[in-house]
Amino acid sequence: MTKYILNPAVAMQEVQGQVMFLTPDEYDVLTLNASGKFIWRALMANTPRDEIVASFAARYRISQAQAARDVYQLVEQLLAKRVLLETPDE
Repeated sequence: MTKYILNPAVAMQEVQGQVMFLTPDEYDVLTLNASGKFIWRALMANTPRDEIVASFAARYRISQAQAARDVYQLVEQLLAKRVLLETPDE
């Protein structure tokens, strides 16, 4: 199972229910809305991606396929911005 961690070089803060990240390399601010925050918390809890998809689909009443796309898209975006880092399997 792939695990993820917050890049230690990234500042994170929760403001008015949104999660905000400041990336030092690009001086970029990335903000997650409520659904992004839901996925983020699950990732930080080391929840398997298939479980994140299932719970995300149930919570937001969307199809499994749409939930899988949304989760994949957010993970890829966070990895590309180097907010999220993959850790080796243990």
